[in-house]
Amino acid sequence: MNPAPPSTVRPGPALSFSVLGFPVRARADFFIVSALFGSSGGRSLQDVFAWVVIVFVSVLVHELGHALIGRVFGCRSTIELHTMGGTTTLTPADGVSRVGHPSWFGDLAISVAGPTFGLLLGGVVWLASRGIPTLPLEHEETARWLVRQLLWVNVGWSLVNLVPILPYDGGQASRAVLRRLSPTEGDRVAHVLTVALGVAVIVVAVVLRNRWGGSVWVGYLAARGVFGSWAELQKSRGARSLSTAWAAWDARDFTASRAGAERTVEHARDSRVRGAALELVVFSCLALRDAAAAKKAFDAYPEELEPSALLRAVVALDREDGTATALLRQVDEAVATRVLLPLITAWRETPWQERVTAWLDASTVSALPRELQERLLALQVSPLPSPR
Repeated sequence: MNPAPPSTVRPGPALSFSVLGFPVRARADFFIVSALFGSSGGRSLQDVFAWVVIVFVSVLVHELGHALIGRVFGCRSTIELHTMGGTTTLTPADGVSRVGHPSWFGDLAISVAGPTFGLLLGGVVWLASRGIPTLPLEHEETARWLVRQLLWVNVGWSLVNLVPILPYDGGQASRAVLRRLSPTEGDRVAHVLTVALGVAVIVVAVVLRNRWGGSVWVGYLAARGVFGSWAELQKSRGARSLSTAWAAWDARDFTASRAGAERTVEHARDSRVRGAALELVVFSCLALRDAAAAKKAFDAYPEELEPSALLRAVVALDREDGTATALLRQVDEAVATRVLLPLITAWRETPWQERVTAWLDASTVSALPRELQERLLALQVSPLPSPR
């Protein structure tokens, strides 16, 4: 299951069809990888074909479980079968921009629906195998092999998938519960749990590598979860560090704000977090009247990202290149007030008072939010043209 926009579907050759009103796209690599796994052990071409059909039907039933329960909670779903199995992408059926589910319980129900449908299919297969009359000897072994594979794919994989390791269904379910228990820390705890359990699973997989053939595959899946959650933990660590730096800014402690933002830049692995931290470094350095450091931080901005409209506006004001007014009109009122008011106030009665004079001409003031204009006037920042 993947509560993400449908644009995450990758291009490439695929078989497209619809089941129960849900668009399904089975990529070529799904069939290729399934066939490679089915061919291990020297199975015949007929057995490989049967294995691919088993995997195709089983994964599709699993994803239909997510999609059907998603429909109950007001979500539209698209299904994609790919190398790693399947993904059900959910979007709100009412067209509301938020992505996901109406409640934590909906998230939980949709997460466990896939493995539940797999277990139900496995149960049907087991019951059917008990009730089928004895087959001729030449077909009995093939029939037993088919039943074993169906039970492994549906029962075995469903149970493995319920282990609370992200991004798999058990991890999604545990995250839903943890978010309910702690909206602020639920995500982080879910990722910590994934790392701890994932490492344990990898250790067990290494110990059992010579006793159980599937241990390598399970170990790989656990490692995938561990690396993904570790990366998310690093991002959240950077976000928390940046939040602390912004709190110092709001308290007008620009030295602490700069130090916190610089620490975030140093440790951030995500370019977006690093870019946001560099913006605060620029603002803090300007508040401290350190133009050289502000320029150095701006020059270090990640090349793959575009600075915010506010940062570009501040640079444009300083360079007097004529684009500041248009850029300021793009800035959210709360953001503009949060940054510009402390910045301009910090320059009052300092050698940088001239910058206030240069920045706050009639054109610039007209682009500022009305509340910010009034607050600057109340501070008697001079010379400040009256807003028209």
